[in-house]
Amino acid sequence: MKRNLFILVSLILFGISFNAKAYDFSAINAEGKIIYYNIIDTTVNNYSVEVTYNYIGNSVNNTYTDTLIIPYSVTYGTTTYFITKIGNHAFYRCYNLTSIIIPNSVNNISHYAFNFCTGLDNINLPNSILIIGYSVFSNCDNIISIDIPSSVINIYDNVFENCI
Repeated sequence: MKRNLFILVSLILFGISFNAKAYDFSAINAEGKIIYYNIIDTTVNNYSVEVTYNYIGNSVNNTYTDTLIIPYSVTYGTTTYFITKIGNHAFYRCYNLTSIIIPNSVNNISHYAFNFCTGLDNINLPNSILIIGYSVFSNCDNIISIDIPSSVINIYDNVFENCI
């Protein structure tokens, strides 16, 4: 009985510590805003990360406001990583984010990345973008214009669902 209880408590604690955060590291960009990253490739000469979200408690904590500039690269420890992807739900429900500047290092915008960013109005995607994921701009009902570059080879369903 005690052994089973020990195993159960261990599994619960492991699960809690395993899910404690949704990012590998964070860094402050040039404008003083904290951006969260997951490391996606550690191959020599190909170090890369994706922008992700900050998960606190039971919800995504996306409090970005106004304009956000994503840098071309970020240094963590002694390694410089290229930012090549905007991850799933990275800016989900950033209601007060009005503009995003994405560097030419990014080639993939993953599913739901800007879903419910109701303040976004003009979006300029760099020519490096190859993939626009499922429902990326869904429920962004304030979008006035968006430039989709000819480099895009795959656009998933519902990218602009519920957009006026």
